[in-house]
Amino acid sequence: MPLEITCGSCGASLYNGYELKTAKEVLRTNQSKCRNCGKALSDHDYAIGVLPFKMGNE
Repeated sequence: MPLEITCGSCGASLYNGYELKTAKEVLRTNQSKCRNCGKALSDHDYAIGVLPFKMGNE
């Protein structure tokens, strides 16, 4: 199941992959800023959501 971390301001994808990463790891690789809008991001201020995933013709 893929993991996606997005910017809460503009919705840009900061990370998308199968490896489980913490918010702190993702922010460290992006200098704690969104690559799209430049907003400063904090590893203390985030939300986690789980979305349903459909496989094939279900």
